Amino acid sequence: GDFTSYTWEVRAENDVGFGPAARPVTLTVYNTAGQVVARLVRGVWLDAGPHVREWDGRDDHGRAAASGLYLYRLIAAEGVRVGKLALIR
Repeated sequence: GDFTSYTWEVRAENDVGFGPAARPVTLTVYNTAGQVVARLVRGVWLDAGPHVREWDGRDDHGRAAASGLYLYRLIAAEGVRVGKLALIR
């Protein structure tokens, strides 16, 4: 399979939607320097169907991230997808 079988969307500024296959998924948010900011999904198997994960604008330690542009990387069995997120405070 490939990503054409997936639904990819960024809803609002900080939501990432994906689906439908039941596969292990990893979803990570990075700053523009490539540093990990938050791990939203960590290699877990998700049921088939659409999924949305909201990023609350905090890093993995619970600290508020600065306003600005961030990148997300979604890794699934079909491959890797990268997109942009805007955090506006």
